[in-house]
Amino acid sequence: MLADLAGLDPLVLLAAEGEPPPAGVTFLESSSSGGLGARFRWPWPRRRRGARRDQGTWPEWMNPGGDGAAAIIGAAVASTLQESAERVWSTDPLTLLASVAQAAEQWEPPLPGGQAGPLRPLAEAVAGAPAARWWWEPADLRHQRWLGCDHHRGLARGGDVARAVEAAEEDAAAEEQAMARDWAQAPRGRRGDAAVAVSGTWWSGPLGGTAWTSRGNIGDLPAVGLACAEDPLGEEDFEVWAVGIDPAARVYEVHEPGDWERLAAAYPRDVTASRRHDWGRWTGREGRWILPDWRSVAAQWDGVHVSVAGYLTTAGMAVDSGDGTATLLAGWDADQTLWLRDVFTDTRRLTTWHGTPGPEALS
Repeated sequence: MLADLAGLDPLVLLAAEGEPPPAGVTFLESSSSGGLGARFRWPWPRRRRGARRDQGTWPEWMNPGGDGAAAIIGAAVASTLQESAERVWSTDPLTLLASVAQAAEQWEPPLPGGQAGPLRPLAEAVAGAPAARWWWEPADLRHQRWLGCDHHRGLARGGDVARAVEAAEEDAAAEEQAMARDWAQAPRGRRGDAAVAVSGTWWSGPLGGTAWTSRGNIGDLPAVGLACAEDPLGEEDFEVWAVGIDPAARVYEVHEPGDWERLAAAYPRDVTASRRHDWGRWTGREGRWILPDWRSVAAQWDGVHVSVAGYLTTAGMAVDSGDGTATLLAGWDADQTLWLRDVFTDTRRLTTWHGTPGPEALS
């Protein structure tokens, strides 16, 4: 997110340092224009049909081995901070949110060690910006929005909310058992072979008919979920509903990696078999993986909210849980709340929004 705000490209920084391309990154060039503006890339596992998988070297137009990354970052950060008179993002929540939306859409690999330091002055400026004050706030129970669309036509109510979580966990358990069995039966020498394209599940939250909401309105944006979307399905019509939440609802807050780690450690479910492939390739880590057991979480909490700050500091990072175990927040959007039981007091349809969720929602 900071790299985007400063006009930096993390892949350019990797190339400048002489590092190899991250596993699974693909490169496409448009015939209509050249340079970086014509390049699209998607990290594994979200490969697109027609993309050429990188073979371990940078294309020439990436200028590998050019100026050092530290020099590139320092110049970009200094320029961004010096443009104080033009720092609209400092006071306009939507302008600053655009960089979050861009980070969610692109899912760039983390910066190598040593490259994050020069970004600290910009990080401090963003953290202190009036436009970012709400990033650390708990779920706004007075202004939650649910998005209905073709593949999710109705908000679960009553016991259906908890049943949807139960169904998702049952499916997850069945997948875990099946993949553990396949792993045990695979030839030992092929289990860790990167050339064997084995995939599993990427997302951390329960899928299916579960209930998710985000805050609204932010300026003219009806719901944060329309802008900060990791895996949109393209252009759609969305019915935006206001959802009233019981003020007494128990909501677990994730504002930093430690919050997510404590939730997973308190209600652990081993997901190594289903996540070792995708999460291992993304993080470079080998070992056990855990996620929260959502049925157990529901015994104490009505919902789990990942704030914008929680998303930016936690998503996509292997978070150590001790004893050789780690967890990861994936597929969870910024300022999104998962509801584990019905604590909705009322619902009201507000508007229909047409478009593609992501940065385009803010353009």
